[in-house]
Amino acid sequence: MAHIEQPDPDFASLPRNRYDIVTKDALQQFPEDILRTILERADFEFVAFMEGEFTTLEVRRTDSLIKVRLGDALVLVHIEFQGSDSAPLEMARRNVGYLGRCYERYGLPILSHVIYLRPNAGRRDPGGYRQEVRTTGSSLNTR
Repeated sequence: MAHIEQPDPDFASLPRNRYDIVTKDALQQFPEDILRTILERADFEFVAFMEGEFTTLEVRRTDSLIKVRLGDALVLVHIEFQGSDSAPLEMARRNVGYLGRCYERYGLPILSHVIYLRPNAGRRDPGGYRQEVRTTGSSLNTR
């Protein structure tokens, strides 16, 4: 049987932002399933998709911002899909900017997740911002 060499996943790439169309559509169609996987728990209630566009001197748009009820607490779930690697500080700085704008607008705790879509992406990501969300009877530590 002949060995077929696979291309490097970072070499075979779609044009920039093409993943956004596919991932955002899947999230719109199956929010509960994706949230169950990301949150690693099923005891939540999907409340609503939130507007993720924040206007300052420039427009910055998150990939997805969703309001969720965990126990008796309302929280925002922020999801960024990355098709390629980013500089170690670039992703952390982008996320802290998004989180600050989200908190400024909505005043809710934020569970932020970056989902890397390629096997080699995200290896230089420092692990990001940490925040504790307290719900009735338990606490939820996030990364």
